[in-house]
Amino acid sequence: MAMLKWISLLLFCGPLAACSDPVSPLSQIAADTFTVEPPPAKASMPIAAGASPSETFAAVTARFADVLASSGVPGGALAVVHNGKLAFSAGVGKKRRDGDAPVTARTLFRVGSMSKMVTAAAVLRLAEQGRLRLSDDIVQYLPALTRGPGYDPAQLTIEMALTHTTGLPDDGLSRCSVGPAALDEYFRTHGSDPLWAPPGRLFNYSNTGYSALSGVVAAASGQSFEDAVATLVFQPAHMDSATFSPSQALAADHSFGHTPSGVIQDADAYDCQYLRGPGGVFASVEDYAHLAEALISGSLLRPDMNAAATTERVPTGSQWGYGYGFFTGSFHGVRIFHHGGNVEDFASFMFVAPEQGFAIIALVNAAGSAANDSAWLGPAVDAFLSTQRQASDDSRTDPMTWSKYAGRYVDHAGHLGTLQVRWQPDGLTLHGPFPGVPSITFFFDEKGRAEYLATRAGVAARAD
Repeated sequence: MAMLKWISLLLFCGPLAACSDPVSPLSQIAADTFTVEPPPAKASMPIAAGASPSETFAAVTARFADVLASSGVPGGALAVVHNGKLAFSAGVGKKRRDGDAPVTARTLFRVGSMSKMVTAAAVLRLAEQGRLRLSDDIVQYLPALTRGPGYDPAQLTIEMALTHTTGLPDDGLSRCSVGPAALDEYFRTHGSDPLWAPPGRLFNYSNTGYSALSGVVAAASGQSFEDAVATLVFQPAHMDSATFSPSQALAADHSFGHTPSGVIQDADAYDCQYLRGPGGVFASVEDYAHLAEALISGSLLRPDMNAAATTERVPTGSQWGYGYGFFTGSFHGVRIFHHGGNVEDFASFMFVAPEQGFAIIALVNAAGSAANDSAWLGPAVDAFLSTQRQASDDSRTDPMTWSKYAGRYVDHAGHLGTLQVRWQPDGLTLHGPFPGVPSITFFFDEKGRAEYLATRAGVAARAD
């Protein structure tokens, strides 16, 4: 509904229409990140502590099933790594809404952006082998990567792509041709697109950066991206059923996807070479549990690479930092790293507390927030790890300090146009048509003044 609302505003209050700019209150999510439509508060009832791990998993699975049912999600799967090993896994519900076949722990799902951790791991393994350096510019490996005026493509490094700091525009493309030539075609077609922000200046989540990394992996390995990932990640991590191929997923035990509009889609409903690096993996919940095992034990990456991937490399303006393929930080006093995924018909989430030897992975067969819903995930972690909420978990600030965000911001390259942020003691308001994106984040200059307003739809620079 949020997307439809803002599309309507853009249609009826655009440059050809005469009407006043819409005004929206901004609600703080965390730190310097705000939203125009805050998610509804949800009750988060604790799961009884002190039970055995198997009893705790049964309680968590029941809570997860309740969340799926209340969210209208037909099915999902859960896995828990306990003491560094896959200990529990289960399927919940059905593979398709109008069918009877149950989800199992080995059912394949599209995992969406949980693919990024796999792509990042492949890049890091190639760096370990001396076949690339993270400081290399991407265009050495992907000559088709060019940009519009203002920036030399050689300024865009592999490490910037890993940390979402290239300034490359995000793209939700999910349907296009497949194969190495298709990736080159995409980047040549978009070669005149300007960057949204100066290279390395700020974090702005971008599928395009990880799509470029898939080309880097192919060139550096001398294999197709898919074969390279199988050799570098899937096989050593024992992700035995993981694949990028819709046809292979179709031939296996797999779930159907369910869109918000109610359409049921099979595994081959869409594919795109652009999407494979940032979001193309099909896998079971046990496949990702094995990846978590490998990250916890250090068996996949060298200790220095493992640490670099799973600890903060750049700030994101939220309560989380970002490493290489993972969001990083602490949860209830415990160091963690995590990543989720959300495509048009599936969602996913992986949460890892490495020092505790713990991970929990959820895959669901509908878009939305069920895979990391606070009604089950937080209580599940607390029940397994005997943790509880800390004051430091809340990074929200006093609205009286928010005057630093106020100003006029102009996006010359993306889709935001001109936006005005205004401050009053009770909070912030956003003035101007705004596309339906989950959040906006402010980034500051060295003097502590807000310099950029960043979103998945564009980046606006302060202009006052």
